[in-house]
Amino acid sequence: QPLAGLMQKGSFHSVSDVIQRRADLAAVQTGLDEVGEKMTIEQGKADAARAKLKQPEDLKVVYDKAYDRTVSVPANTFREVLPQIKGTFSSGLKVADYVDAHKSQIDISGSTITVKDPVVQTELNKLLQELNEQGKNAQQAQSKLQSLMTGR
Repeated sequence: QPLAGLMQKGSFHSVSDVIQRRADLAAVQTGLDEVGEKMTIEQGKADAARAKLKQPEDLKVVYDKAYDRTVSVPANTFREVLPQIKGTFSSGLKVADYVDAHKSQIDISGSTITVKDPVVQTELNKLLQELNEQGKNAQQAQSKLQSLMTGR
């Protein structure tokens, strides 16, 4: 549940969104770190409890498979895709900071961006391209998490 709320809070669709919601992006990035840390702690507790569990060998095989499917695989998958998701927010923050630092040379009106200085234009294009690539990575990561949750 916390992850879904964070992702919704951090969603953006335009450069204007990125700039206007910079604080949200920073908060989501911090929240993702906290979720990742908490997941690691909770998985450690669950692993410790599992290690202490005394079971007959035939039941242990079944329990191990269920534990992997419901605890280990989801937690490990989340930690695997977390850098991809965070990368999108990091790139968004770079764009917001760059536009803010060069606001006298950049005019944003709706989805139209006008840049007065060609050097600033080139750098902004690089940052936007990086953001676009990171966005694709985040979509793949979200798809992986979604398929894990739905079992497809």
